[in-house]
Formats: sequence, C-alpha cells, structure tokens
Amino acid sequence: DESEKVAFSLGAASTPAAASTSGPSQEGTKKLNALQLAEKEAKVAAKRKEELSGSRKRKSALEEIREEEERRKKAKRTDSAPAAPTWLQKDIVVKVLDKTQAKHYKQKGVVVAVKQQSARIKMNERDESGKPYVITVHEEKLETVIPAVGREVLILSGKHRGCMATIKGLQVDKFLVSAKLLEGPARGKVVDFDYEHVSKLAIPDKLT
Repeated sequence: DESEKVAFSLGAASTPAAASTSGPSQEGTKKLNALQLAEKEAKVAAKRKEELSGSRKRKSALEEIREEEERRKKAKRTDSAPAAPTWLQKDIVVKVLDKTQAKHYKQKGVVVAVKQQSARIKMNERDESGKPYVITVHEEKLETVIPAVGREVLILSGKHRGCMATIKGLQVDKFLVSAKLLEGPARGKVVDFDYEHVSKLAIPDKLT
C-alpha cells in the first residue's frame, strides 16, 4: 500500500512539470509569428512608398515638359511683332465657348465685325425665319478653328498678322500648323504657327 501511495504521488507531481514544458514553446511560436507579420507589413509599406515616389517623379517630368513648351512659346512671342489689341479679325471662322450663349455653345460662326476685344459673329444656325443668328462674344470666350490640310487660314498675330496662308501640315503633338504664306514679304515661305495664331478663312474667294 505504501508503495502505491508513493507511485501515485510521483505521477501527480510529474503532470505540472509536463504542462510547464509546453508553455514556453507556444509563447515562442506566437512571438515568431508576430515578428514575421511585422516584417511583411514593413516590406509592403516600403514597396508602396517606392511606387508613390516613382509616380511623383513621372508626374514631375511631365510637368517639366509642359513648362518647357510654355517657355518655348513665350520666347517665340518675344521675337514677333508687338501684340495687337486683339487677335480677332474679320472673315475668320471661330468656335463659341461662352456658356451663357447656351444655344450657340461650341458652335461655329464667322466674324463680321470687331470692336475692341469682342466680335460680332454670324452663326451657322438660323432662326425660324431662316436668318442666321448674329451674336456678340468677347475674345476670351472664342476659339480658333483649324481647317484640313490644303485649306486657307488667316494669320492672327506676330509679324505675319493679316496675311493669308495655306495649311501644309499639322503637328498635333506640338499643337502647331505648318502654313505656306500667300502674301507679304515672306510670300511662299512655309512657317510653323501655334494653333491659336491662325484660324480658318471664311472667304477663300479673296485669294483670287
């Protein structure tokens, strides 16, 4: 009987010891998992930061290209004749961008008169009686119209202002047109103009 009691005591004493050996192992595994998770999160955050930095650099490069293009245009303007009070001229086709002119917004018309910085425009649309609408719009709310290759335009600014020319080519990526001058001291010469410096001529018969 005494030997059984001793054996029972030894068995009972060994149980906590076994339990205590498993505790630290589980705790270590949890810490390891937490460390690995933290490392993964740090790598993901670093990758995102790198991607954002790269997109900012690309955006900055694009902005630099645009700024350089603006500087080039300004330099060209300084080489030309003094700016006129307005770029508007009679007999050119323009597009209306004045939202207050809801009926004619983004529609085209011909400039029939110029007063200061505004134009009287005969629109392509007609009223119920068949007469074309005539409206007055400030130059800031008008846009030039670039015709197809081979059509005539009027030069609106610079030393060739008022001269007629024929479109020879379009440089869409640079917003330029190549036009052959039909009159003036440089007659016959092909010159590059910004889109806003030429507009479609409404009366090609003037060339004859």
